[in-house]
Amino acid sequence: MSKDYNGPGTDELMKEIINLIEGVNSDWDKIKNKHNAAAGRRIRKSLDDIAKIKVNVRKAMLKEGR
Repeated sequence: MSKDYNGPGTDELMKEIINLIEGVNSDWDKIKNKHNAAAGRRIRKSLDDIAKIKVNVRKAMLKEGR
C-alpha cells in the first residue's frame, strides 16, 4: 500500500458503505419474511461492492494517516 492513492477520501467511502449496509438490512428483512430471491441477489452484490470499497478505504486511511 502506498501513499500515492488519489481516490475519494475516507468520509465519502464510508458514506457509500453505510448506504450499502442500510440496503442490506432492508433486503434481509425481506428474506426473513418472504424468502425473496431477488433480495438475496442484492445482498450478495452489496457485499461484493463493500469488499471492493474496503480496499480503497484502507488506502485512503493510510494516505490520511488514520
